[in-house]
Amino acid sequence: GYTYILTEKERAKSYTEFLQAQPLGVEKRPRYNPHSKPTDLSNVSNLIASYNMIPSANGVLTDTSGGGGNGTIQGPISTLAGLKFDGVDDDIPLFIAADPAATVKTICFRIKLDSTTEAILQGGVGTELVYANAGTLTYADYDNAYINGIDTDTVAADQWLNIVVVSSIAVSNVTATLGLNDTTYGAFEIEDLKFYSIEFSAQQAREYHNSYAKRVVL
Repeated sequence: GYTYILTEKERAKSYTEFLQAQPLGVEKRPRYNPHSKPTDLSNVSNLIASYNMIPSANGVLTDTSGGGGNGTIQGPISTLAGLKFDGVDDDIPLFIAADPAATVKTICFRIKLDSTTEAILQGGVGTELVYANAGTLTYADYDNAYINGIDTDTVAADQWLNIVVVSSIAVSNVTATLGLNDTTYGAFEIEDLKFYSIEFSAQQAREYHNSYAKRVVL
């Protein structure tokens, strides 16, 4: 008999057709290696909203906390890790109920920035902004941030960052939008996003980082 070897183009076409044939919301392969796992902070109460960046049907980003604060995916595309924003016109409005959304004290997210200056999130229209500016994470309405389990504001591009932003007082996220700061869009890949109504301690910030990291921070 004959052995037919697929070209690179044919292999890519076959894989694309396979992905398109799968039900929406079903992972195509494990997203974590044996040294890495999704966020496991089940012992932490006061979770307001949670997003694992796996789209549901009809362009919905489901709030996996059960709170009903689903988002509408406007442009971002799925990757093996989560969702990719192009920095041109991609965003996701998050429809978190007004009462809990006004009580946010901690935001956790796992992100890979395209550059060291990127819009990330806004809690209102052009307000309560979180963004990277020339390598510095900026969050004027919050008190502090932890990046990869360390108390620092320094961010890098093209690598995964586990970020926790905290405030001692509630910060409104009633009209939160991911990927947008007023009229500026951000270019990045994101795997996880969570909102809490309690201020995380330094240890809890380390736990968030360690839930993804091969090398833990003690």
